[in-house]
Amino acid sequence: MDFSNIVDVIQDASKSVLNALDRVANSNFDVYLTNTKDSETFHFPVNPLSLTINREKKYNTADIVDIGEIDISDKGTKIKEISMETLIPDVYEPYCRYTDIPDSKETVEKLEKWKDQEEPLRLIITVIGFNSLVNLAVINEEIRPEGLNNNRYFTFTFRTHRDLKISQVDSTLQDNRQTTESSGAKYSHHEGEWIIVTADVLNVRDGPGESYGIRGTVKKDECYKIGSIQGNWADIYWSNHGGWINTDYVR
Repeated sequence: MDFSNIVDVIQDASKSVLNALDRVANSNFDVYLTNTKDSETFHFPVNPLSLTINREKKYNTADIVDIGEIDISDKGTKIKEISMETLIPDVYEPYCRYTDIPDSKETVEKLEKWKDQEEPLRLIITVIGFNSLVNLAVINEEIRPEGLNNNRYFTFTFRTHRDLKISQVDSTLQDNRQTTESSGAKYSHHEGEWIIVTADVLNVRDGPGESYGIRGTVKKDECYKIGSIQGNWADIYWSNHGGWINTDYVR
């Protein structure tokens, strides 16, 4: 066996990794993940080496225990799933976004706990303007011989979060397809719309409902863009977090 060839292959692969990380270091964007359960925010220390976005049109699919798969009608094109490959380093390197790098083992353990919890997370990716509630569905770790530092590469897969209310009668799932109320009296806001706050002070919450925690407030006549809509709640681009407000108090 010619070990010199193997060494050459590994060295070439290492150069490729360094070149990729150099491109990542020069990309001016950030990725944040906030736990809505306690408002703790994790800033990914290294930007994604790759970012895969799975979009869908008109239907969101949800897996419901003991019921099966349900398609929820939805207008327009939605981001259904985002997968990002990144490096979790042990120490600061020039390609990192900040110097105070958290312990990699503790970081992975924390993200594993967030994956298993019921409460959604808020994912913000500044380069594509993504700001929405998600669930961390999958964490895959890969050990590469050409890797740097701890040689630990991760692929995180996020699915956009949606609160579902399923009605069952006599333990039988009935076909309750969504219908639009015929009253026509109330305006329906939509994704991408700019809205103006009409209340003097309006709470910004972690999720679409009064049961979610309060992140802060917005004030009368302030203007925000809607990222997504659930019922009479709008997920707006606000601060560096985003948050949900009641659309009964906007125009």
